[in-house]
Order: sequence, then structure tokens, then C-alpha cells
Amino acid sequence: MSEYVSKYKNNVIAKKTRVFFSCALDYGLVFIVSLLIFYLALLGSSRLPVSTNNLKKYEDSALKAKKYINTTHLMRYNTSTNETRDINEDAKAYVATLTKTSAYIYDLAYPIEKEDSTFDKEHKVTEEETFMYAPGYYPLDNIGYFFFVFGPEDGTVLDKTYDPSKSETFDEIYLNYCGYGEIEGFVNNFVTQTTEEYQPYKDKLPIYQVLNKDNTSALINRIVYDDTSNKTANELYNNLLIGYKNGVQAGINLVEMNSTTYKAYAKDFYEAYNALCLVSFLSYLLSYIVAYVGLVFIGRGMAGEYITVSQKALNLAFASKEELTPRGISVFIYHLINFFLYLSMMIIAFFFTGYIGVLNVTLFGPINLFVIEIALLVLVVASIIFMIIRKKNQTLAMFASSLVLKDTREFERNAVESNKLLNTENQNNGDESK
Repeated sequence: MSEYVSKYKNNVIAKKTRVFFSCALDYGLVFIVSLLIFYLALLGSSRLPVSTNNLKKYEDSALKAKKYINTTHLMRYNTSTNETRDINEDAKAYVATLTKTSAYIYDLAYPIEKEDSTFDKEHKVTEEETFMYAPGYYPLDNIGYFFFVFGPEDGTVLDKTYDPSKSETFDEIYLNYCGYGEIEGFVNNFVTQTTEEYQPYKDKLPIYQVLNKDNTSALINRIVYDDTSNKTANELYNNLLIGYKNGVQAGINLVEMNSTTYKAYAKDFYEAYNALCLVSFLSYLLSYIVAYVGLVFIGRGMAGEYITVSQKALNLAFASKEELTPRGISVFIYHLINFFLYLSMMIIAFFFTGYIGVLNVTLFGPINLFVIEIALLVLVVASIIFMIIRKKNQTLAMFASSLVLKDTREFERNAVESNKLLNTENQNNGDESK
């Protein structure tokens, strides 16, 4: 423990800009070096059994879960491309089929584009293009298939909100799960139970699969000709898209909450995912430790003092608040606090490397790495603000360790001037003696 007066006692305290730039340079150097080491660490860790085994488990369980969801008809998975079809495309196809079904009921023409880019305006919809179905068969109705076929057959998916023993009607299913009942006045856009054209099909089609006649004509123009001039048709079209997505999401929620098959796949998936995230986190943490410690010890080797590379480059050095040579414990506390504050760069590193999902790893109960990283970033900003308002230009780490940064350039200039004066005096004394 040193109690000597600091050789920088008479030097001025470094300006705020120089303190900020030294911290920013340290942050940037540690970030770049740790990132380079991280890439190398990933190459090594990817060959470890814990990584290869969990990667296989992760991919297998993800594929099984997607294939299972595909069997529900809620989302379609293409096994050849390993991609799930965009729900927006499914929604548009559903609304188009709804419109075709309504056109079929009212015997309206549904124009189709021909090869020469003209339209066959007299084209009539066939039954195969509609929501018509034989009992237990829903070729084009994803929502109906899930709630009336897949759910009851699976036996674990549908919870008490849907109880087949209560004989919940077709209409109630679409009203409750597609969210039509939540849009004020929206149910008036559909056919009614007493509509004459609907009577022959009332045992096959719920009323929410048949629009009223006026809306059918408007939607045909909206879909076939992409005519957006009719504000009412546009609003109806968008609400129908939302209704379909609501129904799909309601089904997916039921699968995730209740399906024992899906839960088993999901459990394997998240176990493997968390294990891979933990490997990536530890790889970066070790890379960061090497980078930060290296920054300190290289600075020590260059300057003979416990300062960083950036502080040496900017001609800065530590002194205690009492103008004494800084004690080892003070320097240790400074670097310990900065070690954790600078660890906030992990969120930036993972963002640019595509590993942002790693921050979902939980370390302390429900608190995950993302929350910790955000808290550290807030503290970094707080440290900068603290330095700006402090007279001695101290960051939080400097304040906690009772250190200040001195500008060593002033010391060096004073020493040169003193030597010049001393040489001048010696020269004058020599002249007088002659």
C-alpha cells in the first residue's frame, strides 16, 4: 500500500472530453478484441460434444414441432424448403375462398384472368373452390379443420373453452375464435340464418363463411381487380384478414398450452436452445475477460503504471483524490467496476453477430441476460452523466475508487520549463564566476 505523494500532484485534472475519449477508446478496443476472440472461441466450442449434441437435438425437435403444427392445418410447413408458409398469404387465400363461397351461394360471376391478361367475366365458381365440405372434411378451411377435426381427434389440444359435449355450433366457433364478435357491427357483413339463398347450405356452412350479397360483389372487385377505391370493401377485406389471423393464433395458443405432443417437442427444443445459448455466452464471456485483462496489463507494460492503453496514448494517469500515488486496492476497484460496466457491450456484439437470441439465457431466476445488459447500458450512460456534472470529472468507477485522472502533459511541460530555468541559472552563475 503506497502513501507517497503522487508525482502528478501539481498536474491539472484531465478535461471532461479527454476522460470521455479515454473511456470510449477503452470500450472500443475491448469490444473489437473480444469480438475477434469470440469468433475463434465459437469455432472451437462448436466442435465440443455439448454443442454438436444439442445442435442436433435443437434441429430435430424444431423439425418435429413444425411438422406437427403442419398437421393442424393452422400453418403449412414445406418439408422440401424447410419453410413455413407466410400467414399473410394463407389469410388472403382464406378470404378469397370466403368470397368464392359467397359468390357460389348467390350464383354470382367470379372473374378469372386468362392467359392473354384479359378477364373471363362470366366465370362461375365450382363447389370444389368453396368451403363446401363433406362431414369431417375441410379442404380449404384451416380454422374449421382444426376446431372440428384435428382438435377432437387429438384429444389433448382443446381445453374447456371448447367443449364438444356442449355442441358448440359452427357459428359460435367462428364468432369466438376469429374475433368477429370483438369488431363492432362486423357480424352484420355476413349472411343471416333467414337469408333465402343460404337455406340449402345452412347445415354445411356457418353463417361466418358466407358474406351478404352486397359485400360479396364489393369483395370480388377488391380481390380480382385489386380495386381499392371502395373504402367499405377495403375495411371489410382487412377485418377478414385480421379475423383469420386471430383464429389461427387462437388455435396455435391452444396447441402450445394443451397439446402433450407439442409440449414434448417444445421442451426438447428449449433445452437444446438454452444449452447452445449458454455455450455462446460463456465463449463471449471468456473472450471479454481476456480482452479486458489484456488491455490493463498492456497498459501496465507500456507505462509502468496501472493505466490502460488508451489512457497512456492520451497522456493520462491516475492519482488519488488526496493527491497521493493510487493504492492497488483503489485501482482494482476501478477496474472491477469498469469490467462489469463494459460488459454492456455484449448486447452490441450479439446484435451485430446475429447471436441476439443468446440474451434469452436466464441466470438469476426470471431475470435474463437481456435485462442485465439493458441495466448495464443504463449504468454506462449514468456514469457519463455523472462525469459531466462532477467537478473532478470522475466517472462512477473513479468516484467509487477515490481516483482522478491527471493530464500528464502539464507535468512534462512544467518539468521542461524547470530544467530550462535551472540551466539558465547555472549558466549565469558560471558567467559571473568568470
